[in-house]
Amino acid sequence: MSPDALNTIVMDLMASVTTMTLATCRQNTPRATDLYFANDKLDLVFFSSADAEHSRNLAANENCSATVHPPVSGWKEIKGIRVEGIAHPVDDASLKIRAQDAYLRKFPFAAQFLSPPTRADQSTNRSAAGAVTLYLLRVSGLTYIDNSLGFGTKYFTPVSDGEFAGIPARNQKS
Repeated sequence: MSPDALNTIVMDLMASVTTMTLATCRQNTPRATDLYFANDKLDLVFFSSADAEHSRNLAANENCSATVHPPVSGWKEIKGIRVEGIAHPVDDASLKIRAQDAYLRKFPFAAQFLSPPTRADQSTNRSAAGAVTLYLLRVSGLTYIDNSLGFGTKYFTPVSDGEFAGIPARNQKS
């Protein structure tokens, strides 16, 4: 599969699926958490509370992985991606604007979490804008899984700066 063909498949998948499953680990205790995500090229953007267990896990160990896949009813329909990389809060101002814009394009409702609360919000216990943190999962490797091409068919490619950094290799990495 060519990098352009894989890029088209992956971008279409990321645009059509709203949630990823983020896998983190701290003190040998793994955790999987479903989160809304958006993509900035091949990197993944998500918001979370700094108090959430997966956020505390990332503070202790930024290495993580995630899967993105639509719901299916049979094994031959399984198609999705698995990524690996590091995730951390976004501190750089220009990156934060770009990542936040990507997220708000996909999830316009999230703007309410980014604006300062009004008096009415405070009286209804709405969270303050500072209660959520923007995270970026910098992808270093991506595996595309497509069982319609045969059970367990995978294509792996390294990723750098949000773009493919190699030719997709079939069934080279599990």
